[in-house]
Amino acid sequence: MDKKGTDACPVRYAPAEPLEQFVVDHLRRLGREPELIEQTLKEAHKQVTESLTRLAGERKRLEAESRRIQGEAKRVFSSKAKGSMAAAHIADLEERQGLIASRLAEIDAESRKQDQAHIDPEKAREALALFDPVWKVLEVRERERLVRKVLGRIPISNRCISAWG
Repeated sequence: MDKKGTDACPVRYAPAEPLEQFVVDHLRRLGREPELIEQTLKEAHKQVTESLTRLAGERKRLEAESRRIQGEAKRVFSSKAKGSMAAAHIADLEERQGLIASRLAEIDAESRKQDQAHIDPEKAREALALFDPVWKVLEVRERERLVRKVLGRIPISNRCISAWG
């Protein structure tokens, strides 16, 4: 039956505990599937590599812009132009250089962080094997938050769910 409000759906409410247990059991199984672990690690590595490539490209563009600004500043200083117009132009160039320097520092910090984000496959497997002990020590609120995050990533069709499983 298509969704047409709560009156059109034969299921009024679903108890949270069976749904939570279903999600937890599913997560537990996923963490033990070697292919999925390998796929996840490859995707993580790909994302880190793409991020580092993007940061390097941005760094290169900013460094080129910085060199262009330095050249423009030299031309203003060497010209005969004096007064408030030249001073304002130099101030603008200095401000832009400051913004570039700030962004370059952010890029350096992010690049270092990404370089350190290497995931050791064996440690990942060990961590996933610790699912049950970690789940047991989480507070109810933390468990709920994790289950909601997982459920929030599940595409829901325009159909009413009439049975679980």
